[in-house]
Amino acid sequence: METGEPGRGYAPVESSDEAALGPAPEHPVAESSEAAPAMDVPAGPAKAFRHPPARPVSLATSRAATGLPLLAVRRGSGRIVFHEIERAEGAGLEGEWAVAGRCGERLRLDLAQPARGRGAARGVGADLSSAGGWQTAVAVPVQGCAAGRILLPRGPSSADRERFAAFSTDELRQVAAAADAAWLVFAGSGRSRAMVVLRRDGAWHEAWSRDSDDRQEIAAVLGRGDGSYGLFLTIQGGRPDTLQRVRVTDGRAQADAPTSLRG
Repeated sequence: METGEPGRGYAPVESSDEAALGPAPEHPVAESSEAAPAMDVPAGPAKAFRHPPARPVSLATSRAATGLPLLAVRRGSGRIVFHEIERAEGAGLEGEWAVAGRCGERLRLDLAQPARGRGAARGVGADLSSAGGWQTAVAVPVQGCAAGRILLPRGPSSADRERFAAFSTDELRQVAAAADAAWLVFAGSGRSRAMVVLRRDGAWHEAWSRDSDDRQEIAAVLGRGDGSYGLFLTIQGGRPDTLQRVRVTDGRAQADAPTSLRG
């Protein structure tokens, strides 16, 4: 298969068969902002049917305006598959993205495809920084990376362990805490528990939890005008398997059904 043009080595991401996709192109997708020249059209009535010149849609004008991130998953082959976190319309996804929390690390989305729903594969690309060290990361528009609207998980402090000890006898592994809500992951022997707790009347209360025999992780917590939502990942066989969003709105937690990341 020829790969002289960006994306020529790719096919739509429809299954977990990695062999269906070729290697990423070596050169980045062009991000020209110049308008394409208009075609010469004879004078007279035909001018009424003249189409305006095409203008490329850039990442800055389409994606940064919405601020909606993508979940980047590194496959065993080394390529990056971008997954939809929240439905977003518009073109211009191709180009550079930044890794949330590590704005100097850049990813390139070479070939985008229409979203089929939350968790679906949205595009294919490569890691420009070659930093490695991560299997999943939240990708955000470069222009908005430093805005700080994304809360990333951290290891628990001694105060966290004391504060949330009543919710599980297992070890607290991850915390992403806001003022009145916290997304937690506990882990024990062969099991894990993802949990959301809310603070009401000065005390913390469990609002949602999910037990699994597989490892669970927090990808990030994102704030929206109508509340916040945390993203939980399930890791099966050492590979990201599902994504689950748990929203906190008006003092309540509501979980969406887990969606597959194997596509």
